[in-house]
Amino acid sequence: MRQLTDESGVDDYPAWSPDGEQITFAAYRVDNWEIYLMDASGENQRQLTINQADDYAPAWLTQDRRLGFTSNRDGDDEIYTVGVDGTNLQQLTFDNALNSSAQWSPDGRRILYLSDDGIAIMNADGGAYQLTMEGSLDYSATWSPDGQQILFTRGFFADAEIYVMRADGTALQNLTDREGEDYQAAWSPDGSHIVFSSDRDGDRDLYSMNADGSNVRQITNTDGDDIAPDWRP
Repeated sequence: MRQLTDESGVDDYPAWSPDGEQITFAAYRVDNWEIYLMDASGENQRQLTINQADDYAPAWLTQDRRLGFTSNRDGDDEIYTVGVDGTNLQQLTFDNALNSSAQWSPDGRRILYLSDDGIAIMNADGGAYQLTMEGSLDYSATWSPDGQQILFTRGFFADAEIYVMRADGTALQNLTDREGEDYQAAWSPDGSHIVFSSDRDGDRDLYSMNADGSNVRQITNTDGDDIAPDWRP
């Protein structure tokens, strides 16, 4: 394990590029969150957004050299995209709801995101539909590598669990089902395993399990909190 950033402030929301050569992340280094990009080695860090609002939760568009992210620059949280060179900013959502945490499907045709009403999917034509309902406390949603399932966290703190469902919202399954905090899960590149953060040993460490929730094993054992894992492609 090695440290990639060492700046004052907070660096969070890391996400690998599809080719595994770069990492995008959000950083709170002065007075707000901004989107950054760096090489996988931690070198060549550069700031992509410059705005007085908060820009955070970046994600890669699978088939393009662009990033999606969440920003409150229009007064509430909406989803935007920007080129990896920081140009060609585009806004994708335009409503009064809080829309965040966009994740592009593996085929690049759909966008998975969080709204006030729960987990939703937006098609390329702009049409959107809900997968989970308002009040279900769902977040950290992510596509399976084949685009057939969606992994997400439901609940907070002592009642946070990791769930999986089909991409149409059916076949909901609780993978962790324990008292405590299991959250921020990510698929392995082949979809056979899931890595996640858990407080089951007293503090937050990283664990892995099979895609069906079996064979849980601890990966890290540090004094600090290990959170927001993302598997390198």
